[in-house]
Amino acid sequence: MAQVLNTLGAVQREIGDYPAAADSLKTAPRLHMELNDRFGEATALNNLGAVDWLTGKLSAAVENLTAALQLHQDLDSQLGQAHVLTFLGAVQTQKCEFLEAERSLSQALTIYRELGDRGAEVEALNHYAELQTITGYPSQARALHLNALTLAREIHSRWDEANTLRGLAAAHLAEGNVSDARAHLNQALGLYRSMGCAADIVNVQGELSGLQCDAGH
Repeated sequence: MAQVLNTLGAVQREIGDYPAAADSLKTAPRLHMELNDRFGEATALNNLGAVDWLTGKLSAAVENLTAALQLHQDLDSQLGQAHVLTFLGAVQTQKCEFLEAERSLSQALTIYRELGDRGAEVEALNHYAELQTITGYPSQARALHLNALTLAREIHSRWDEANTLRGLAAAHLAEGNVSDARAHLNQALGLYRSMGCAADIVNVQGELSGLQCDAGH
């Protein structure tokens, strides 16, 4: 049951059903702990922390991700640590802890590249690129996103491709390039629709509406 809830919660997170993901994952860490499955517990805490981040519960996200990181360190799981560091870096970016975010994301990227995990590398690259956009380096962000886009297409991951296109749009917008931002958002929207990612569809539609409002002014 613990593993089923863990896997289900991760899938629900990816398709944007965050309430369902939180409901699936809320008991998973405890069940894994009762089974003395420390790796499963760490994975569940990481998944729960990711949902906390996506729903704006940043303090809870830090708490769950820090606990997951400690477990993976105790288990000497390099890949597990990288997964946690990726989400932790995203949370730190949102909390404006930029030096900490760069450290976390750089560590995650190093591990993914050493292990040859290209799919996970895409996600970490996108988060690192978003950090560059937020801190005023959109041209560097675009280069990182384009690298991520190539990887996403090579591994045939539509979800990663859509996330990358959305990040590219933000980088273009930071440079005042509204037309390219709109084009990338429309491409991302099409991909999210093809996968049924409800929350992402709503978010991108809102971003497109915002571009239209800005153009009207």
